[in-house]
Amino acid sequence: MRIIWNILLILLLIVMPAASPANKQKKATVSIKGKVLDSGKNPVSGASVMIDGLATGVSTDVRGKYSVTVDAAASTIGVTTSSGTTAEEKIGDRKKVDLILPEKIITGDRAGEDDSGNYEARLSKSMKRAAEREEARLRRMASYNTIYDMIRGEVPGVQVMGESITIEGISSLHMSSEPLFVVNGVPVNSIDFISPTMVRSIEVLKGSETSFYGLRGANGVIVITLNDAAE
Repeated sequence: MRIIWNILLILLLIVMPAASPANKQKKATVSIKGKVLDSGKNPVSGASVMIDGLATGVSTDVRGKYSVTVDAAASTIGVTTSSGTTAEEKIGDRKKVDLILPEKIITGDRAGEDDSGNYEARLSKSMKRAAEREEARLRRMASYNTIYDMIRGEVPGVQVMGESITIEGISSLHMSSEPLFVVNGVPVNSIDFISPTMVRSIEVLKGSETSFYGLRGANGVIVITLNDAAE
């Protein structure tokens, strides 16, 4: 019996050292992801991710997003920018942690803009470009004498003869080949009252696109939307 116990003891001593490294390799980790925004809710790229105050080598991408694998026992996650701005959050049981920096950060294509109004500056430029496009469109519309001249010059896929309009590719069995005119959602018998500068957009419908209008749309439909001021 003593010999058997000695053999078991020897086997136990052999197995224990082999099991110990395996246990160490099973150290629990978790994956945490999220995004980093500045105080203006803009994504922050290139921010360094820290775990319990230590660098991880992970940085946020151009959309401010990050993903990092950490020890399951980690307590805090934080980020720091090249300018020294930081933010930190407790991890707890969360697998998704978003961080908000306490100030606006100028990065990438926003660098060099005035920090107090980079968003406002971009908005102003966009509005200016839109206004310039609208002004150019109105000048072009004003160069036409009538709505029929404008349709002839601006709308493809139609034929205009004087005040008669037909949509190309439609062969009509009806007495008239005139399309149905719909102005601001309302069918009308004539568009003579419309000045070219009143028009915001014109759309030509034919085939299955006219099914909503039934037989009235058999020769196609010309949908005209007027500027707000013209309504």
